[in-house]
Amino acid sequence: MPSASLEVIHEPGYEVAITKRGITFLVDLPGVLPGNLHLTCRDHALLVWGHRCRPHGSIRHRWDGPFALELAIPTWTEPARLDQRFENGVLTVYVPQKRASIAR
Repeated sequence: MPSASLEVIHEPGYEVAITKRGITFLVDLPGVLPGNLHLTCRDHALLVWGHRCRPHGSIRHRWDGPFALELAIPTWTEPARLDQRFENGVLTVYVPQKRASIAR
């Protein structure tokens, strides 16, 4: 039987767009503050995690608490050159194609 102290970790919704130049991930994180958002790449995986706090006095209609998401990054991309931005509750991460692959 699972322990009552286990905390449910939310997996946010996301979209993926693949082009000839790279891959773009759009992660929905409404209400998450920039300081509560973390991102890293490891072994061709994009790891996104953090915490969403519910405003005091609010009625719960959306998820709150910890979240985590792991997304595979294709080997034909170059994660060291990724670009990220977080605006209006959407994290956008662009991972370009390797330079050698573009030249072909």
